Parts: sequence; C-alpha cells; structure tokens
Amino acid sequence: IPKNAKCLMDCEAAIKLGDIQEQLQALANDPTVKIP
Repeated sequence: IPKNAKCLMDCEAAIKLGDIQEQLQALANDPTVKIP
C-alpha cells in the first residue's frame, strides 16, 4: 500500500464526516426538525 493511500482514505473519511456534520448542523438549525 502506498504511503499516501492511507492519507487519501483519511481525507475521504474527513470529507464525509464534514458533510455529515454540515447536514446535522442544518438539521439542528431547522426549527421543524425535532432531534430526540
């Protein structure tokens, strides 16, 4: 495995996590959505 392969995987994971966090933030800012 090339050394940069792990970095790429980490970067992709970070990007996906960032997208999820943005979606959660959008949901949290939406007053019509009730998060239990």
